[in-house]
Amino acid sequence: LLLLEGLFPHWLASNGSDSSAMELLANLDAARHGPDVLGLQGGSGGLRRFGSAGSGLRSVALQTMGMQYEQRIAERRASFEQQATTASNAERVIRVVDSQTMDRGSLEVPLPSETAEAIRSGGFDQLEMELWLDCPGHLDKNCGPWDFEMNLYLCSENVTSHPRWCRDSKANLGRWITAYGREGRWLSNNSAALPLLAAAGDSDILHFQAVGWQNYNVTLFFLLRRSAPDGEDARGPVLARLPLWEGGKFDEKYNERHPPMNFSVPAGAKRAILSTMLTGHGWGAEEANCAEFCNHTHHFSVNGNEEIVRAFPVAGTETGCEDQVSEGVVPNQYGSWPAGRAGWCPGKHVDWWEADVTPWLLDGSSQLNSISYRALFQGRSYEPEPASDPQSNGFAAEIHLTSALTFYGAAEGGEEATYTKQEEAGGEVGAVKGQRQPPVLLL
Repeated sequence: LLLLEGLFPHWLASNGSDSSAMELLANLDAARHGPDVLGLQGGSGGLRRFGSAGSGLRSVALQTMGMQYEQRIAERRASFEQQATTASNAERVIRVVDSQTMDRGSLEVPLPSETAEAIRSGGFDQLEMELWLDCPGHLDKNCGPWDFEMNLYLCSENVTSHPRWCRDSKANLGRWITAYGREGRWLSNNSAALPLLAAAGDSDILHFQAVGWQNYNVTLFFLLRRSAPDGEDARGPVLARLPLWEGGKFDEKYNERHPPMNFSVPAGAKRAILSTMLTGHGWGAEEANCAEFCNHTHHFSVNGNEEIVRAFPVAGTETGCEDQVSEGVVPNQYGSWPAGRAGWCPGKHVDWWEADVTPWLLDGSSQLNSISYRALFQGRSYEPEPASDPQSNGFAAEIHLTSALTFYGAAEGGEEATYTKQEEAGGEVGAVKGQRQPPVLLL
């Protein structure tokens, strides 16, 4: 009874009447099995199987760290839900997807109309996403066996390539990598994608798309927060968002295919943030084992100033991903999950990487600015060499990149802005005109 009280306190307190409480599932069969380990997570966390426990006590330690990470996720959402009831209304939780089935690697869900309205009317400038990927029966054998990339897109009619099943880089809200044969729960900061959601229309669709025919039960929460105007993370109202480069084949001509871009600064802009979501893929086909297991570097510069560099020093290391269990990597997976990758790990969310480039902008909306980007390997353009011992299922190096430059106004209260979408015209983007100009997505 004490064990059940620790696992399911809310259900016991309601004498079994709380239908929203977590279920306890037992799967029994007559077959004899070897030793297995289950974790007990309190606060309605339920039971946790240890997965591949081949590392003995190390596996126990890793699973404990993973359970602690999930506990912090639950506590984070509970804190948001509690704050949502206060007079400040500075935080809000929206359950966007409620245990819906992803079939053959795809799931389309209408974006709740109140989500975009809540962002606009509430002045929220911070977004976190809590994602659950559960497997049928919560059994490892029913989980997808491979570490596949999964992206979340916001599809809009007449804006994206398809109104429901788009896969446009400019519409990417977030990225995750599925675990080798295990479930996963993650909390990620997706504030960089908030302008897309704020501009959403009534018929927009959230499209989960996973490489490979993965089947999961998907649950997604949006955790919204409004920063204090004088807070370090305060962003202010969005004035414009300019999509930049996508990725592609990583070879000697990669940099030629990613030329500099020109732009003008919208009137009233107080801050400009470069946001990138960048992962390297490809292995076993080239001698350097790029771009999954090699440390390629990505260099951005505004108006010829010093470069901002994104690097992946853990790529190719033996335990680069295992060392990130406390940050969200699902522990005790199957396959080669412990090894470090370039910008991602099996069973983990992919972090947006951001840099404040405001100091390098030219004053005045009439002046033309420029931003450049190049990718290097060992200090020079990457020139792939065929692997001396190629793997039959390996493939050539690729960079998967979503990038944007977002302009923000003063982080203060004031007249509510309207959010619209606008097609980008040509290679140069002009300033948005007018006083307290509306946020514009230059798609």
